[in-house]
Amino acid sequence: MTTLLFLFSLNKYYGALGLAVIAFVMLRSKISEQKLYRMNMLFFFGFLALCLMKIIVWYGAQYSAWSANEQSIYLLPPHQPIQYFFSYVWFRFARPEIMNIGVALFFFLIFFLLQRVSRGRMFYEHELYGAGFAFLANPWPQNLLLLPMVLCAGCLNWAVRFISSLTKHKTTELVSLRIWWPLCGLAMVFAGAWLTRILGLTDLYL
Repeated sequence: MTTLLFLFSLNKYYGALGLAVIAFVMLRSKISEQKLYRMNMLFFFGFLALCLMKIIVWYGAQYSAWSANEQSIYLLPPHQPIQYFFSYVWFRFARPEIMNIGVALFFFLIFFLLQRVSRGRMFYEHELYGAGFAFLANPWPQNLLLLPMVLCAGCLNWAVRFISSLTKHKTTELVSLRIWWPLCGLAMVFAGAWLTRILGLTDLYL
């Protein structure tokens, strides 16, 4: 159990590695859209399963620790309601992780609905899972900064291309955000905590 908890503490690096792999493949490899879709979906659901497993292990480890102690065993049923145990682990461990999953699934659902309303014209299919994975890889509340960061990067990229098209007398091309999800997600993994302090968002930490 202790080994599992240690491995789960490395979630940040698992997420960073996955985002780096996706970004590298998109930038350096001529991969088909179908393979890119499968890769992003695998990372998204794989990391989601890891986060859920982490919560389950937390509950199991806490129950095991309390049941092995002569004093803390009285904090478990039938001495205490089961709600006490669940609420303790919720506030002590699980709440930030569940908030993180909630934010990721919320934006994934919003993007999914926008994709359906636009009949597949707003996002690439793999982009939905790439964005969801980027949100999952960043803990609460720094994942809230991911969307504005991606939008700013996309607007800046569009502005650069627009100015370049004027000098070369070419038509400005539409700019996709799909590469910015793994790139900004990777940047946020390492700089997100610093940005939340700079922007005064530390009160949102649970």
